[in-house]
Amino acid sequence: MLPDFPQKVLCQLATEEDDAAAQALMKRTGVPPKEYHVKVLRKMVSMLQENIGNSCSSLVDINQRCSCDNLLAASEACVPLVSLPEAAPLIRALLQQPATCVRAALSQDFLDALTSAYSSKCVLLEEQEVVSMWYHSLSSLEEAVLSFLECVLPNTGYTPQELKRQLAQSLL
Repeated sequence: MLPDFPQKVLCQLATEEDDAAAQALMKRTGVPPKEYHVKVLRKMVSMLQENIGNSCSSLVDINQRCSCDNLLAASEACVPLVSLPEAAPLIRALLQQPATCVRAALSQDFLDALTSAYSSKCVLLEEQEVVSMWYHSLSSLEEAVLSFLECVLPNTGYTPQELKRQLAQSLL
């Protein structure tokens, strides 16, 4: 299981708040705060990605520890980062993980934050990632359907082709 520190560190990096130790380190090394945040954030994202690499189905030895617990912890740690471009590889990795056991669930807070960021166009997701998000969270699929209906129902002037194009753009 991941320790509590990644989420706290990731929250600080996402908001670019520095504690005294980070400020002292940046001053001593001469690294500008923005560069420091990006480098540390990328390293944390990489570390979290490595932690979610193995699922139950990839374990050869049945006595080997299942890392599906890490999916939940990594997705919880990722909540403050969903709209940051540096977190895209981690988000992609989380969404691509198959649900191989009961413990392989993604955090509902992560899915809600991702749905909100995607709906408000703060994050770009590929079609496969959107479908995976909907697979993991039926409420996000419901939200997409309702949003689509709210967009097209008031406008009765849509031609069948325009309606078809709107539907294709929504990925529904």
